[in-house]
Amino acid sequence: MIRWWESQRDNHLNILYSVTILGLGGLLWGLSFFLFLDGVNEYANLIGATWGIFLIGAIALSVAAPELFRYRNQLMILEEVLNLESRATINKRRKEAEEAATLLGTVHQGRLLAHYEKFNIRAGRAFAPTVHAHASEDSIISAWWNAEQSTLSTMTGMDALSNPTVHRVVIVSTFTSIVLIIWNGLIGLVRMDVDGPRDRALDLGAWLNHNLGGDVSSLTRETPGFDMVSILVLAFLLGIIYSTRPVDEIQMPSEEE
Repeated sequence: MIRWWESQRDNHLNILYSVTILGLGGLLWGLSFFLFLDGVNEYANLIGATWGIFLIGAIALSVAAPELFRYRNQLMILEEVLNLESRATINKRRKEAEEAATLLGTVHQGRLLAHYEKFNIRAGRAFAPTVHAHASEDSIISAWWNAEQSTLSTMTGMDALSNPTVHRVVIVSTFTSIVLIIWNGLIGLVRMDVDGPRDRALDLGAWLNHNLGGDVSSLTRETPGFDMVSILVLAFLLGIIYSTRPVDEIQMPSEEE
């Protein structure tokens, strides 16, 4: 296992991202199942599987999350050095940059070597002789998650959406809303009785009409099924999640002109 992990050093960051997200998802599912969905009474056949998902998620999160923060910290150090334009300053931070690049893998070592070549700086012994200077691209998921300029921020002209934290909040909240709407339509989120099952879907169209003063007979509907407003909201959210993708770098210069 250790040998396999070392052989995947170039993929460590993506693996840690994936395990952390899956672990967090398992943990949240377990908490939602037992605390909010009343799964013990309504979905008794899923109790064993949910406990397994909850425990595996908690263990995965406790192991992967600290490592992810460590790797992310090293990536931030490396990015800071790659953005430096002073040869003297780069040499001062050379040791920590090379340690960060070595931890992150040959791809990031290659990025650092490419930066070194611009300033005629010689790499340290920590770099493998097989590492070559190159400017690499992030994976699709990493580029999406770490995008500094998304299609949404460009289209709206809102600088706040270019903030990495705001960008990630938009992704997570939009994805969560999509899951809730799909769950509502397929399984249901509403119970008709206090001790009854959650097998009715909230009719967003009827709910909206009711809040606007309209006369509606019921705010719920049978599952599975989606009302028109739910479909429109779902389409809108899918558009939002699609627009959080990073802007094509090729298009950026033409926009700036």
